[in-house]
Amino acid sequence: MSWDRIQSETEAIQSLVSLYEQARRCRELYDRAQMALPEPLKRFLGLDQPEHKSSAPTRLTANIPAPQKKRPDGADADWLWVNARECSPTTLIPAVLRAASEPLSAKAVIEAVTNLAPQLVTGSIYNASTRLQRTGIINRSGGRHGKWELKKPETAAVIDDGFLWGAKSMFLKDELAAHRREAIMHVLKHFEMGLELVQIVENFGTALG
Repeated sequence: MSWDRIQSETEAIQSLVSLYEQARRCRELYDRAQMALPEPLKRFLGLDQPEHKSSAPTRLTANIPAPQKKRPDGADADWLWVNARECSPTTLIPAVLRAASEPLSAKAVIEAVTNLAPQLVTGSIYNASTRLQRTGIINRSGGRHGKWELKKPETAAVIDDGFLWGAKSMFLKDELAAHRREAIMHVLKHFEMGLELVQIVENFGTALG
């Protein structure tokens, strides 16, 4: 498969996720205001079926098992996972330091980060460490060859078998989007003939488990 094809599929999935989230948010706002849902939104969500049409075919739904990823020890029930290759240095550096449980040399941190995400370059990791120090998440001492120490472990995700686990607040927007893309692909793998948008929405929550 060509890179252009992969990029096009990624953009299509991102667009679908964005559309789903906008529709869900819109419904929440209408429900909070105790207003009737507009007809276009009801049609999009598949809520426009008249009650008297009991003979209408039921939309396809399924009990899709969540992806087989065992939660690491200490993971809370609401924690989610993101493939380490999809994570930025801003997220990976605190996770590496949390796993070490002690200060590490700059070289050791950079090696650990690039082992998890080989596409990252040293310069971007250093730049991320500067931002993390500025916000008080880590502390760097001794210059470029000194030690890096995690100061706020509650902000760091847990590394487990190539994935980072943590609360939603521990990840950046693009990393959360990567998690949702994997969830949608997990749903689609269970339906070889494809799905309509409403069916993907109905099964989306299960895949995020």
